[in-house]
Amino acid sequence: MTKTDLNVQLNVQLSNVLDRGIGYGEACFETFRVIEGEVFALDQHFSRLADGLQSFGILLSKGNMESIRAQAIEHAAGIADDVLVKVTVTGGIAEWGLIRNRDQQPEVYIQCMPYVPTFQKIMLSTVEWPYATELKQAKFSSDYALSLRATKQWEGEGLSEKMTPLICKNGLVLSGLTTNVLLYREGSWHTPDESNGGVLQGVVRNELVAASVLTLSDCPVLWLDDCEAIGFTNSGVFIQPASMVNSRKLNREHQAFEMLYQVLRDKPGMPKL
Repeated sequence: MTKTDLNVQLNVQLSNVLDRGIGYGEACFETFRVIEGEVFALDQHFSRLADGLQSFGILLSKGNMESIRAQAIEHAAGIADDVLVKVTVTGGIAEWGLIRNRDQQPEVYIQCMPYVPTFQKIMLSTVEWPYATELKQAKFSSDYALSLRATKQWEGEGLSEKMTPLICKNGLVLSGLTTNVLLYREGSWHTPDESNGGVLQGVVRNELVAASVLTLSDCPVLWLDDCEAIGFTNSGVFIQPASMVNSRKLNREHQAFEMLYQVLRDKPGMPKL
C-alpha cells in the first residue's frame, strides 16, 4: 500500500471562536516542580508570568494569581510526591480578529505529570540560531514555536537525534532549547548574559547568580574547547551536567558542580542534590 492509499484521520473542529494562544500566540507559561507540596522560588515564577502577560495587556489580579498557584499545587499533590507542572495563560477564547477585546477573559491551563528523572548522558552539539535574538522577559509560547522550527532546520542540516543542541549566535553561546547553560573554566562558573538577547533569565540561574557562584558573561564558542565542565539548568532538572560537547568528553562528576549544589541544596521545593 502506498502512502497516498492510506486513509488519514484528522481531528477537524469547526468553530467561530478559538483560543488566542493558538490563533495568535498570545500566551505565556511557567514550568516548575511541586515536590512534597513545595515549589522552589514560586514567587519568581509567577512574577515572570505576570510580566509576560502584561506585555500583551493581560492583567491578572493578585487574587487570580493566588488562585492559580493554589490550584496548581493542589492538583499536583493528588498525582505524586514529585510532579512537573506547566501553567499556561492565554488571551482567552474569542472570535476571529487580531486585536483583543479588553474585556476578554484569559484562559488558564494547568498540566501535571509525575516527574521522572532521566539518566541519559547529555551530548552537546553546537548549532547556530537562525533568527534574530531578542530580549526575553518571560516564557512566551511563540518563542518556543521558533525553537521548534529551528530544530527542524538543524535536523535537516545533520543534527543527530542523539545530540542535544547547544544554541549559539555570532560566535557566542546562548542556551539550550529549554535550559540555561553554565560553563566552568579557569576556576569560575559563567553563564551567558541576557543583555545580548536570546537568553531567558531562568529562576534557578538567577538564584546562582545572586549567590555569587555564577557570573554573567559573554561566553565565546571558543570556550567550549577548554572549559572543564558544562551544566544545564532550569526548574525541571535544576542542575544537569553534560558529558560531551562537539565530540569532546566532559567530566560529569567535576567537583565544581558542588559549588552549585551547595547554593540550592535543602531549599524548599528542591530535590536531593
